[in-house]
Amino acid sequence: MIQNIVQKEISEDINLLKEDSLTKVNEFRAEDLVFCLALDKSKFVAYGYGNKDFENKILFYINTIAVHPEYRNQNLGTRIKIRIIPEALKKEEFQYIKAITQDSNLITKYINCKLGFKKASES
Repeated sequence: MIQNIVQKEISEDINLLKEDSLTKVNEFRAEDLVFCLALDKSKFVAYGYGNKDFENKILFYINTIAVHPEYRNQNLGTRIKIRIIPEALKKEEFQYIKAITQDSNLITKYINCKLGFKKASES
């Protein structure tokens, strides 16, 4: 499972993402959830999701993008993010997209910059 591999690489705890939490309405499902899955034949190799920010309702928060190590450097993470953003912006209430990245994640910081994201202090 991608999450078990990716969890070893990040400093924060992550909750395992299960199909039910994405596809079925339940009390714990995030508001305005948008997700994208990447498959290689029948194997999940990458995923990303975002949702309405819990505190600031005009913000859409790209929560997680994860790519299996064997499938990295193929632009999957970037392509997933590019698919999620327009879906989020279809909702008129969202005025901003937020993506939090660890300081040590230079690749994601580069991708965010390439996609036009700015540090909150720069906006």
